[in-house]
This record gives sequence, C-alpha cells and structure tokens, in this order.
Amino acid sequence: MAEQSIIDVLIIGGGPAGLSAALALARQRHTITLFDSQEYRNRDLQNLHLVPSWEHKPAEEVSTTGRSELQKYDNVQIELLKVESAKKLNDSLFELTDALGGSHRGRKLVLANGVEEMFPDVKGYNECWGNSIFYNPFCNGYEESKEWKTSGVLAMQIIAIPKFAVHIAHMAAQLTTEITIYTNGSEDLAKEIMANSGPHPTWKTDPRAIQSLRRHSETGSGIDVIFEDGASVTEGFISHMPSTRARGLFAEQLGLEVGPSGDYVVTAPMTATNVGGVYAAGDCMSFSKVATNAIFNGALTGATVAIKLQEEKFGLTPIF
Repeated sequence: MAEQSIIDVLIIGGGPAGLSAALALARQRHTITLFDSQEYRNRDLQNLHLVPSWEHKPAEEVSTTGRSELQKYDNVQIELLKVESAKKLNDSLFELTDALGGSHRGRKLVLANGVEEMFPDVKGYNECWGNSIFYNPFCNGYEESKEWKTSGVLAMQIIAIPKFAVHIAHMAAQLTTEITIYTNGSEDLAKEIMANSGPHPTWKTDPRAIQSLRRHSETGSGIDVIFEDGASVTEGFISHMPSTRARGLFAEQLGLEVGPSGDYVVTAPMTATNVGGVYAAGDCMSFSKVATNAIFNGALTGATVAIKLQEEKFGLTPIF
C-alpha cells in the first residue's frame, strides 16, 4: 500500500477566512488541502456588503469565485466535503476524516469552519432570519430604511444585556426614526435599558410578551410582531444578534479552549489556539463576524502558518 502523502496545511472552511488563508499559503508555495462543506453562515443573505469591489454582489459567489481563483495554483487541492473529525497524531501531524471516510494528513491545521446560530425560542424567528431579522446594521437595514421609518430591536440572548440593547438601538436610529426595543415580557429589563439609554434616547421599549414573528410580505420587506395579548405591530426590520457556536465538534476532538461566546480562544495577534499547530480564522474565533474581518484574519493566519512552517524547516528561532 502506498504511503499516504502529508501536505503542509489542512484548512477546514471555504468561506472568506479559509479562502484568504489558503491564498496566502499558496503564494508561498505551501501545499494545501481546503475542505468546503458549502455550509455558509451568509446563505440566507442575498447580497454581500462592506467588501470593496463586491458591494451588492451575491454572497454565495464569494466562495465560488474564491475557489476558482485557488484552482489556478497547482499546490492547492479543494475538496467539496464536510470534515467529520480531526485528530492530532503528534506535534507535527494532523489527520482529518471526511464525510466519505477519506483520510487526510497535514503538518498544520487551520480552522475556518465558521459558526452556526442558536436562535431564540420565538415562533417564526427562523423564517424571518436574514430577510427581516438582521444582526449587523452595517450590512443590512440601509435598503429597508428607504421604505420604512420604523424598526425594532429584540432584547434576547446577548442583546438582553442593557448596554448591548442600547448599542444596537443607537445604530438602528441612524437608519429609522422610530425604534422599539422589545423585551419579551420583562418589565424590569425594559426599565434597565432605558436607564442605560443616556439623556436623549430616540427609542422606546415594549415589554409585552411576544407570541410569534412573521414576515410582513413573502416577497418584500417588513416583519410583524404578534403579542400574546393578540395585538400586533409591523416594523421595517428587527435587529438582533443570536448566540453562536463554532460549527462542528473540533473543539471537543482536539481539546481546544472555547470562550464564553462560543468562539475558539486564540493568541493575539497570530491566531494560534491552545493546541500546538492548530490555528483559527474568521467567525469561529472573532466577535466581529463580518466578511471583511474574516478576510483580514484569514490572510493573517495563512501568513502566520507559512512563517511557522518555514522556521521549523530551517531550524530558526520564532520571530513572533
């Protein structure tokens, strides 16, 4: 039986972070295998924003275009497969098992596997996510504000922290003139939020318990908030940041440290995890879960891993 080849770097994730890391490594002629499960966090968003030259273009095309660019490098292999397990065999060798049972070995491992949302237990939330519930006011809400003058903030999960609720509300206030923070049955939270709102808030709170959320239109914008008392209101959109966790079971399999927000803990600024040889990039290691940040720390991670491989190759003392 032929001995299994060992490549330089295994990358899990084909979003902006994984593609960026792969590109940096490819330019230094390191051998790479990138695994893309094609499960993207932005799958529910029509267009990408905040990325110069890609403004308003389809979000899904980032990955297809990025893969096409990487295929020009003969030292890059792309597998459109989900990785089921990751194992550290020794200080300089990792093994991945893909969904078809295939085994892949490499000297370093980059986790750019993204995150999955843990939506609050509110009926209809899932169906509204990405079309009338938005988590980033820098990316979404601008177009809707041309049609609507009202928007809401859902004070649940991390947004139930009063200062976070106000943080989201003051950004929503740049887009709409009327903002309501919904505390879903909590009078006390509503009072705390207003106590943290400064001297001139342009928002208000509504403590009524929410029965469900519903798209106002199947083809247009808007969201209906239906209360348990039977009343309802319509907003242009709702701002909310759901809890997230890193996608997959790699933290448990590799013994990675995970922070309170569910992200991998890395050493700044070089994105190394607590497990030697394992690095993380993108949404799975950053509070700022936007494409531009993923591109940046993906490139940083790729450069970091390239430098580490070369230092080990030549027996050099680490520069960082």
